[in-house]
Amino acid sequence: GHSLTLWARETPNKDLLPPTCQFTPHLKEALEDTEIWIESVTSKGVRPLCEQIKTLNIPLRPLIFTSKGIE
Repeated sequence: GHSLTLWARETPNKDLLPPTCQFTPHLKEALEDTEIWIESVTSKGVRPLCEQIKTLNIPLRPLIFTSKGIE
């Protein structure tokens, strides 16, 4: 199976997450040591998220966009 790390500002209900899913409020922690990134923010949040990722100084990975509409 695969593991999944979720990044969110608010803690999700852990009872709803499968055991292979972890949560972190720290974006850098969520993106390090991964094979791919999947974003699921609002279309207005895509640019700020990408700008924030740029400042983390970590190697880029393939990114899958799930936002509806792109600015």
